[in-house]
Formats: sequence, structure tokens, C-alpha cells
Amino acid sequence: MKILFTTDIPVNFVCGSTFFILRNARLLQDRGHEVAFLCPGRYFQNETYYHEGLKIFGVKSLPAILRKNLRLSPPVGIKRRIREVFR
Repeated sequence: MKILFTTDIPVNFVCGSTFFILRNARLLQDRGHEVAFLCPGRYFQNETYYHEGLKIFGVKSLPAILRKNLRLSPPVGIKRRIREVFR
């Protein structure tokens, strides 16, 4: 089964929700499922990369002013990126 997790927090940001979702993704991957993420990217451009063996579809993002390593994606362009992922 192909599973796509979507989150508003980058997967490399250290917090409880990313820990939880990464752990679930690894468990599903170990059971033979194809797991990927759609989340804010590392730069202000769409990108596809791997993080700890998981495929990440990054959406254009801007750095958050108050938190280090936290990036936020403006709503413009997210629908287009989702369509690209499902092609």
C-alpha cells in the first residue's frame, strides 16, 4: 500500500509530533508499505529528498522567525505540489 503523510512541520524539526509520525512511518515501512511525506521543504522551492530512508516531498517554505529549523509553507502552491506528487 502507498501511504502519504502530510504535516505542517518539517520532518527534521525535533518535537513530539514529528517523532510520532516518523516512528509510525518506519513501522509501516517495515511491514512492506511504501511511505512518503508531504511537508514544508528545506528551501523556497519544491524538492524531493530522502530523510532516514523515507521519501520526502518538500513544499516551498520560508523560515519561521522565532524557532530555529522550523519552516512554514505559504498556502499558495500547495495544491499544485499535491497534484505533482500523485502523478
